[in-house]
Amino acid sequence: MPKDQDPDRPLSTQGQSDIQRLAGRLAEYLAGGGPSGDMGVGCILHSDKLRAEQTARIIADSLESSVSVESCSGISPNDNAAAFVEERNLEQCSSQGKGQQMDGDAGSTMIVSHMPFVSNLCSTLLTGSTEVEFDFTPGTLVCLFYEYEEWSMEYMVRPEFY
Repeated sequence: MPKDQDPDRPLSTQGQSDIQRLAGRLAEYLAGGGPSGDMGVGCILHSDKLRAEQTARIIADSLESSVSVESCSGISPNDNAAAFVEERNLEQCSSQGKGQQMDGDAGSTMIVSHMPFVSNLCSTLLTGSTEVEFDFTPGTLVCLFYEYEEWSMEYMVRPEFY
């Protein structure tokens, strides 16, 4: 069903399958130490859309550690990524140490959201503006890392790669 007919639609069967495969690969990767010595995922923030919550829960269930899953305002498709970055003070949270969650607890924070917000968030963090567009397909995992006062893209995995 086209998204404009049912904006609160659940994950499709294909979407569930893609996310389950991604979650399994992510769990294996993080069990091996993850990116840049990362401690793993401590919190998953998702938008208020049902499919984002379903995605977050599938990923959380696949990880060995206890992961909190929380709905978060400001990360819906057309929300302002720059305002989210400023409100959350992401640089300060990340500079507290590798793998620091936004509230200071152990583990990195994962954000499950939608286009164009994800493109704008990556553009804002990586370039300082929303001028650069990233074209992510649904189910893409992007890992950004903050170190030495700058953001970098650690990796990106699209559904067809896992």
